[in-house]
Amino acid sequence: MKRVKVLIVLFACMAVMGVVLVMALLTDALGLLAAMLNVAAKLLNDTGIAVQRAAIGLSNTARGWLRWAVR
Repeated sequence: MKRVKVLIVLFACMAVMGVVLVMALLTDALGLLAAMLNVAAKLLNDTGIAVQRAAIGLSNTARGWLRWAVR
């Protein structure tokens, strides 16, 4: 009976260790996903800034051409 109790405790401990291992792997995977999403967000932010600057440049060019045409 004592051996059965030891085996039950051993399997319970192994099950808990397995759950902890799976949770650690999921945490690492989610951390990697968050890092990739962060990189994508930074790229999108930089792209948005570039598009805004291009729009400002085009607006200034159009304004200059309009002033030249009005003269």
